[in-house]
Amino acid sequence: AMLPLVCVLYTLGGNLGAGAASATGLSIYMTLLEELVGKSILPFCTLCTVMALITSLCPQIRLPGGNAERMVRQRRRHEILRVFGAEAPKGRYGDDFVMLQKNEIYEAVVTDYTAEGQGVAHVEGCAVFLPNAIYGERYKIRIEKAQKTWAAGKIVEILEKSPHRVNRECPVAKLCGGCDFWHMDYEEESRLKAERVRQTLNRIGGENLAEVPILSAPTCYGYRNKAQYPVASRKGKAYAGFFRAGTHQVVENDRCLILPKETDRVKDTVIDYVNQYRVTAYDEETQKGLLRHIYVRRGVISGQILVCLVINGRSIPKVHELVGRLKKIPGFTTLVLSVNTKQGNAVLGDEFITLYGPGYIEDTLCGLTFRLS
Repeated sequence: AMLPLVCVLYTLGGNLGAGAASATGLSIYMTLLEELVGKSILPFCTLCTVMALITSLCPQIRLPGGNAERMVRQRRRHEILRVFGAEAPKGRYGDDFVMLQKNEIYEAVVTDYTAEGQGVAHVEGCAVFLPNAIYGERYKIRIEKAQKTWAAGKIVEILEKSPHRVNRECPVAKLCGGCDFWHMDYEEESRLKAERVRQTLNRIGGENLAEVPILSAPTCYGYRNKAQYPVASRKGKAYAGFFRAGTHQVVENDRCLILPKETDRVKDTVIDYVNQYRVTAYDEETQKGLLRHIYVRRGVISGQILVCLVINGRSIPKVHELVGRLKKIPGFTTLVLSVNTKQGNAVLGDEFITLYGPGYIEDTLCGLTFRLS
C-alpha cells in the first residue's frame, strides 16, 4: 500500500528539484508532507522524497528569468535543501551558484589572465573569459556563451580603465587572430607572461617561486621570422592575410607590424602575380582553386628569404615571371612549391618541388649555421 505513495512523492520531489513545479505545486507538496507528520510511514516516505529532491537539486541548474527572479528562485531552492539538512550547491569559487544568462549585462573586474591572454573575471561564482581585457579593469560585460561553470563574455563598456591600456597600432588587430596583446603596453604583457610561467612552475613543477624574472625583447616590431598567409578570393580577386580568430575567414592586412617588411613584400608580390595571371585561390568549401597559402621564412642573421607556395596541384604558370619579381626583394634566395591536394587544416603537403635556388636558406644561431627549409 505504501509503494504508490512513495512513487508519487519521489516523482514530485524530482519535478520540484528540476524546477518543473510551480508555486502551487510546491504548496501541495509541502502540505502532503505535513499530513504525514506523526504517521509511521513518514520516515520512509520522507527519505525517498528527500533523496529525489536533493538528487535533482545538486546539479547546477539553468534558471530562466532575469537576475532578480533568478536569485529569488535560487534562494528558494537553497532554503528547501537546508530544511532537509543538505548543503546548498556551491559555485566553482565558493559562492552560491547561479548560472549566468546569455545576452544579459553584468559588472565584472578582471582578476587574472588565461594562458592565451584573455581576461578572467568572476560573476556570481562563475568564471567569465573576456578578450581584450586587462588586469584590474572594471567593465560592463555581455554574456556571449554560458555554461554551468564558466562563460564567455564581451566588453560593453569600460568603467575603470587600466593605465596599461593603449590604442592598437594595427588597424585589424581586433579581427585578426595573430596578436593577442595589442590593447596593452609591453610592460603589462611582460608581467602577465612572467606570472604565467611562475604559476606553471609552482603548480606543475612543484616549485615555490615568489616571482620569475623576465628578459624583455629589444623590440616588438618585425621580429617574426616566419609567416603563413592563407589566400582567399573576393569578387574574383585574390588577397592574402591571416585567419580571423576561431575561423577560416581570411582577414586582409596590408602591413603586419610584427613581420619584417620584406616578408610582406613577398606576399604582395605573389598576390600581384596571381591576379595578373589569373591563378585561382583555393576554396575550402568547393575544394577548387590552386593557391592555398604563401609561406615565407627569413633568416634573422643572414637575411635570406625562402618563399614556398602551397598549391592544390603540381605546377604554377609563368614561373620565370614570378621569380623575376621576387628577385627584386632583398634577400630572396629560393622558391619552392608544396603540393597539398588533401582536405583538412594542414598547411604544408608531403611533396616539395624546388623552382628556383637551393630549396633552403641558411641562418646562424649560437655560432652554428643551420639550413632551414
